[in-house]
Amino acid sequence: MFKFPCKQTNTKIKSSGLLFFIFTVLVGAIAVNSGNNLVYLTFSVVLSFLILSGLLSYYNQRNIEVIINLPDMIFAGENTTISVQIVNKSLIPKFFLTLEVLNKKVYFEEINEKSSRTIEVAFKKRGKLKINAVKLTSTFPFNFFTRTRAIKIKKEVIVFPHKKKVFLKVRYRNNKTNKELNKIFKKEHEDFYSIRQYKRGDNSKLINWKASAKLGKIMITEYASTESNGILIMLDNSKYLYDKEKYFEDAVTRVNSLVYDCYRTGTEVSLISEITLPFAKSTVHFKSIFSFLSTVKLKDRLPIKKIDSAILPEDIEYA
Repeated sequence: MFKFPCKQTNTKIKSSGLLFFIFTVLVGAIAVNSGNNLVYLTFSVVLSFLILSGLLSYYNQRNIEVIINLPDMIFAGENTTISVQIVNKSLIPKFFLTLEVLNKKVYFEEINEKSSRTIEVAFKKRGKLKINAVKLTSTFPFNFFTRTRAIKIKKEVIVFPHKKKVFLKVRYRNNKTNKELNKIFKKEHEDFYSIRQYKRGDNSKLINWKASAKLGKIMITEYASTESNGILIMLDNSKYLYDKEKYFEDAVTRVNSLVYDCYRTGTEVSLISEITLPFAKSTVHFKSIFSFLSTVKLKDRLPIKKIDSAILPEDIEYA
C-alpha cells in the first residue's frame, strides 16, 4: 500500500483503490491516444469519482471531538470499562469510523450528533499514564482509501497498584477477621511527626491553632500514631531495604491490598511513608492513599524508624 502522510493524518490506498487508480490512468491514456470525446468524457467521470472519494473521506473526519470517561478508581491488572464518545460538531452525519484508544478499537457505523461505546482495558502497571491522542480511521465512502487521523486529547489516567486477597500474620490476626480490623489498634497520641497544611478529610481535632495563626493558613499536627480505631500501616521506600525493585513492587501490592480491604470494610487507616496520611476512612482519604501508592518510588535515603504498633508489608500475607 502507498502512504501519503501529512500533518496528523496518514492516508493509504487500498488494493481496490489502487486498481481503480490504474483503471483511471488507462482510461486517460486511451482518451489521449484516441482523441475520442466520449472516452474523454468517461475519463473525466472516472477521475471525478476518484477525487470525490478523497474529498468525502477527508470531510468525514472533520469537526469531530472525542471524549473519554474513566472510572474513579482503576487498579492495575483488572479489566476496566472505559466510555468513549464521539461528538459530531457538523450538520453532516459521519459514517464508518473506527476509533483506537489504548490499543483497543471501537467501531461507529453512523454518527449524527454524538455516539458512545465502551471498551475493556487492563493496565499492567501502576502509575500515571497520559493519553495525548487517539486514532480515527475510516475507509468511507468507496473503500478506496484508509485514512487515519490523530485527534489530540489531554487525559491523565492514575492506575492504582494491584490488589489481591490478603490477611495479617498471626501476631496481628489474634483470631480476628479482616472485618474486625478496626478493633486491632487503639492508640493515643504518641511521637510528634510534623506540621503540615490541612487537607480535606483530616481530623479537625489535630488543627494546630498557634501555627495556623502564625502562617495564615490552617495547619495540623501529625503524630507517628494518632488516636483511632483503625490500623497504622508503614511502607518504607528507602532503597536500602530492598535488594531488587520487584521486592518493593511486591511490598506496594501488599500494602495496597490491605488498604483496599479497609476501604471495603469502612476501617480507618493511617499510612506512614515518605509522607504521612493520618487516620480517616472517607473515600477522599482512601483515594489519596491509592494515588500515593500508585506513584511511590524507591528513594536514596535512610530508613524510617519503625513503630511497634504499625503493620509492615512483611506482616501482610496473600490469601
